[in-house]
Amino acid sequence: EIYRNDSNIALFICPPWQVLNFSYYYNKEYFMDYRNLNSHLENENVFPVYGSEQVSSLLSSKYNRIIFLECGVLYTDPKGEINSLLTRTYQNQKNYVTIEGYGITEYFN
Repeated sequence: EIYRNDSNIALFICPPWQVLNFSYYYNKEYFMDYRNLNSHLENENVFPVYGSEQVSSLLSSKYNRIIFLECGVLYTDPKGEINSLLTRTYQNQKNYVTIEGYGITEYFN
């Protein structure tokens, strides 16, 4: 288990349209309640993001760990600005083995 609902952990999903795929496996009730999907996920610190500006606005000192799930992020963040921001903000990172096209990185202090 990489992510669990915890007030000290946030999960960023990029590009945002991948949140639907994520929610199907994370919580099918959320998935089926599509109109309120983002609200449900945001209540559990799961945020779909487009770029580093959005990530920067969501970062706060209350998150001692960030999980960054990326799929095709080269199209939405071709310069890698999200990873750069997270690397500057957190001292440590761990990359998880993933299937082609997906990346999961954990950032923590």
